[in-house]
Amino acid sequence: MSLPDPPESNVVAVLHRRSGHWACVAGQPGTGEAIRILELAQLATDDEIQPWLERVNASSTRVVLPSSEVICRTCTLPDGDEDTLDETLRLQAETQLLGTAPTHRMATAALPSSGSDAVRTGLILAWPESSPFDGPPLETTPLYVPDVAGLASLLDGRRPAEPVVWIDPDHDSLSIALTHMQGIQVRALREDLKAGDTSRSVSKAVAETAIQADLPLERIEQLAEETAASISDSSARLLLPDVVLDSALSRLELPQPIDEIDLNEYGIAMGCLLATGDELAPMTLFRRDLPQIQPTIMEATTEQLSSTRIATWLLVASILVLLLAPVAISGARLGLLKIAHPSLEDRVQDYERQVKQHRMYRALGNDAWPMTKLLADISNCTPVGIELEQIRLGQGEPVKLSGKATHPVNGQDARQLIAEMKELMEASGVFNDVVIRYEAQDTFGPRDFTIDAQVSQPLYRPPYSEDADFGIRTLAHRIYGDEAMAQGAMVAEAGSGSTTTRETPAQSAPQGNSNRITPPPASTTPPASTVDTRAGRPSDTTTSTPARNTTTRRRSGSSSGGGASRADADNRGGNSGATRTGRIPEKLNQQQIDAMSDGEIRQQLVEVSQARKLARSDEELEKQLDEQFQMLMNELKARAKNNK
Repeated sequence: MSLPDPPESNVVAVLHRRSGHWACVAGQPGTGEAIRILELAQLATDDEIQPWLERVNASSTRVVLPSSEVICRTCTLPDGDEDTLDETLRLQAETQLLGTAPTHRMATAALPSSGSDAVRTGLILAWPESSPFDGPPLETTPLYVPDVAGLASLLDGRRPAEPVVWIDPDHDSLSIALTHMQGIQVRALREDLKAGDTSRSVSKAVAETAIQADLPLERIEQLAEETAASISDSSARLLLPDVVLDSALSRLELPQPIDEIDLNEYGIAMGCLLATGDELAPMTLFRRDLPQIQPTIMEATTEQLSSTRIATWLLVASILVLLLAPVAISGARLGLLKIAHPSLEDRVQDYERQVKQHRMYRALGNDAWPMTKLLADISNCTPVGIELEQIRLGQGEPVKLSGKATHPVNGQDARQLIAEMKELMEASGVFNDVVIRYEAQDTFGPRDFTIDAQVSQPLYRPPYSEDADFGIRTLAHRIYGDEAMAQGAMVAEAGSGSTTTRETPAQSAPQGNSNRITPPPASTTPPASTVDTRAGRPSDTTTSTPARNTTTRRRSGSSSGGGASRADADNRGGNSGATRTGRIPEKLNQQQIDAMSDGEIRQQLVEVSQARKLARSDEELEKQLDEQFQMLMNELKARAKNNK
């Protein structure tokens, strides 16, 4: 046989925060309307509260709210039954505290009547959400009760001549209940009781309350003086008239004599405990937050489906799914097929767009001429010894060149140079219909000419050899040779600090023309390029084969003046068995060199350098020219040092 469940506990615990500890009172209903006090305790920390509540078997917990955290209003109620009084209180609360606090933080109640009151007094309390006060952490959410409600409960139906006062300096809280002919005046104040004289602040508040109650001036002064006299320090204090204390003791069943109980410590907590069982019980049910109910998934689903509106929407959605599901599935299949197999129409459109782009690019390529590239082609087709004075080049128009063949090179006269330029232009593949017109018909010497040609392939890039490409081998290297350019760079470096202006020699092809070319001050390294031997150049048909075979070896050393350049000079001078042409300068001694100017020495260097190219087959002559070249160079270096 199973034992019946024990009856549910009716013990109520009240927790009152004091200076550094908690004043705790536990009680339950006693005989009649009395409250039996089970235990009084002081707890130092929050952690001790939960074990104490379990020990006293508290079924509910109340936490005392300081008066400084609540809003208190009193109102006069008309005669009537309880329902009328409640309705009047509700209207008064909405009028005086509208929007101040939510409903779970607001309470109204009619104060107990003395039986002789002409009118009833209503009490309205509100706990704003902006209040930072919070209770201790407990397993069960506590309820809250303002200390002013406990003060009013201690007053009960008694009407003492002295005020009932609760002073709480720890929370800057002051509660006052004062009776008068029209009822009771209850106030909850926030006062800075630690900064100044506590007795003066409290007596002043009591006087203000008496003024609001329309008491005579003499009575107001008397109440203020009596109140100030009853306060000796700034500690927490509960001022209870004897009639109020006797009424409270008659409603309490204490575990020990009243003389052994500190009313300043437990008085408000016992008043709040009395309020839980009288007409002020609504004042003891404040909540910090509304309870949150978390339904289960099944409960939430059942609640949602019980709504007619939601059920209707679900029915409509089901019908739409049945109708549209096949269409959606087909669309999804079509999308997957398009992803796996792109449309042929899209490919055709892409192809047509690319064809149009290619046509546009081809048209632009045929119509637009690269002018810089054409000028380079003209330069590469111009032999050494020809000076171009004018170039006329326009989009879609023939090219017109005007110039002069100044001196013979390698045994060629001016007419042969001009004819060679025509052959080079036609062999390049860029020009055709090349026509030469001579301005003068002299048989010997410089000859002016004009060349007209059509641009057949402006975008074509002829495969020039390195010797024919001025971008790789400059005109200075072709005229003076690699060794002369290297020696000239040395001389320029040696004389770079001199402030004397030197004479500019006539540095040109062997026929004079003193203003054609000035050798650079230092050797320049031509940019690397990969080109083939020029096709169809007549001057290379019999003697330029070795040059074509050595183009790869000369790329890295074309400006060094080393063996590769010397081999190229041999190739440009002709084969060893060929007949030597050109003038061999006479041999000069040191006295003759000393008598020459700087310009004459440089001119002589040019002639010796050209002669060295022609003397590869004669070792004795080549040795003589080398000695002559070294004597001239040494004289230039010596003069450069002297000029410093």
